[in-house]
Amino acid sequence: MVEKVSENLDQQVTVLLNRYNLRDFLGILSAGDYFIGPSTGPLHLAAALGLGTVGLYPPVPTMSPGRWGPRGPWTRTVVPRVDCPASRLCSGERCPHYNCMNEVFERDVLGAVMEIHRQKSEEES
Repeated sequence: MVEKVSENLDQQVTVLLNRYNLRDFLGILSAGDYFIGPSTGPLHLAAALGLGTVGLYPPVPTMSPGRWGPRGPWTRTVVPRVDCPASRLCSGERCPHYNCMNEVFERDVLGAVMEIHRQKSEEES
């Protein structure tokens, strides 16, 4: 699946899947200041390393950031602003809001990053 999706990525995007062992990946990750991504292992690793993290989550209640969000002092989550009719699983193309993740806008993600940045700056001064 990753190979199929990566065929359509911009040439500047590099897929790191299976490229590094966990120790090396943690080293690369720890060199950053912020991490933005979906609810996956790297998001939670970034939060555990103390990076500012912004998690992107669907609005389905069982996938909520309240349950699955990153934990740590500098974490935020972004969820599309739609009234999700699902209770357990996303209905996919049958949903009137399909594909709701297209409703996650750059301004929302950047706003979350800036919020973390302000908080970190205040705590450091």
